[in-house]
Amino acid sequence: MSALSDTIATGSYMNVSSKVKKLVDLIKSEGIITKDLKPVTVVGKITTLAQQLFPEDKDKYFLQIVQEAYISLLINRGIDPIRARQSWVVASGGDFEGYIRNHINQILNSEGIVAIKGDRLKQLGKKSLRIKELIRFLTLPAKRRCTQTSVDVWPDNDILVLLKTQDDIWRILASISAKTSSHSRNTSVLFWSIAVSSLGIKYFLATQDRDNQFIKECTSNDVNQERKLFEAYCDRVFTSNPQANYCSQVKSLILRDDGSSELANELLELKKQIVGKISHGETVSIEDLENY
Repeated sequence: MSALSDTIATGSYMNVSSKVKKLVDLIKSEGIITKDLKPVTVVGKITTLAQQLFPEDKDKYFLQIVQEAYISLLINRGIDPIRARQSWVVASGGDFEGYIRNHINQILNSEGIVAIKGDRLKQLGKKSLRIKELIRFLTLPAKRRCTQTSVDVWPDNDILVLLKTQDDIWRILASISAKTSSHSRNTSVLFWSIAVSSLGIKYFLATQDRDNQFIKECTSNDVNQERKLFEAYCDRVFTSNPQANYCSQVKSLILRDDGSSELANELLELKKQIVGKISHGETVSIEDLENY
């Protein structure tokens, strides 16, 4: 590594370290994270505060700031550094997509609902005929006009949310595209939201909105074109940006003290549409789906 590279790397580390300290000091002074909060909820609260303090930090350094703040808080409570880092991985899933999955599973496993990585479900279809049927349902046929042949296409299913019904059948409730920002990815998300609409399942965007696409009111004269398109073609958008302006199509992804969210509420409503009422069904887990 060159001297210039060393200088840049050192400067970036010091910049991140100072921001971590600032974030941790604010959390302590505000007393907003208590011992009774579950780890996933703690990650959510740290993320919200970090977005307020450092709105300009992009994906790589932003995640590092949140991660190091979480670990620092645990170490300050006397937890071993190795265990603190293990706790971060379990609570966050390692990235924004994993964090969303963990959040859904923490809140909704007791309601018979499971969130799983889309590619993971596809892998399970190799050893389970019933899951293979779900994969076939989700796979879209595409026609190649040049060769007049067909090809099977697997949509951009970052997260798939499934419900176990009372007759022990797994049904797909929604597909969630998890993005830290929408910039340069909007075409892909919008395409898949339209493509899967024929399946009769909901297609949501969950975003940290690091590029502030959803901070202007939807009725504003100069509202972003991206917001207009996401409102038009996604079944719902959930954003954790504290500056967001909400509407019927754009909802908050900021976790409440009990760990719940607008996203969890929406998924419960989808369950209600299938079973006819909201009731505490059988508690499920990823393992139940893996053994289906």
